[in-house]
Amino acid sequence: SVAAGQRVPCDEFTRVSLMLRVAALQHPRLFQLVADKAGRSVNESIQAEPGPPRDNATYFAVKEIGSSSSAFGSLNLVSVTLQLSADLSPCGEIVIAGLQGAWAGRALMGPDAGRFSATWAEGTDGACSDSRRLDCAARGSLRLASNVTLGTAQMVLRFLMRNERFAVPPAVPTIEYAPLPGYACSIPRSPMAGAVLGAAVVPGVAL
Repeated sequence: SVAAGQRVPCDEFTRVSLMLRVAALQHPRLFQLVADKAGRSVNESIQAEPGPPRDNATYFAVKEIGSSSSAFGSLNLVSVTLQLSADLSPCGEIVIAGLQGAWAGRALMGPDAGRFSATWAEGTDGACSDSRRLDCAARGSLRLASNVTLGTAQMVLRFLMRNERFAVPPAVPTIEYAPLPGYACSIPRSPMAGAVLGAAVVPGVAL
């Protein structure tokens, strides 16, 4: 190995290895290697390609979700608890998809709500051929953007949904970290721990 600033002998063969962190970059980057060789400066370009996912890649160590009500048409307080396995710089968005029901159009709540901005995108269950059918559950996704580094402490978020007005079973949402353009700091989509937002007749609750 060659220490930083060390001169390389001109009459010996020397191998230099570099470890470059480029996992967060989608496009190859060029780095410049400067070496003294026979008394003259030699500039060589090294192209670094993003490598395969590492065994220690960041993931959601905790991804729990729960809801407060299963009554027809009622407001439903959804609670999400997340914890990352490692610090994650702001290079993408957390996407929670498969949330059935209607977004109540209110701000995020909970102790960590101030760290995120929320965007709601509506959709329809892919199993439905006609979204006008009464038994077609609307499904949407919540995108959570943050401009601060997310650490390894647990994060708790809450938001309001409105249940469907017909019977639907609880569903298991998915979660992923989707990178911004030009980055590759993704966390693959996976199911969350919890089935939520089902709608049914609840004894004692008036419709």
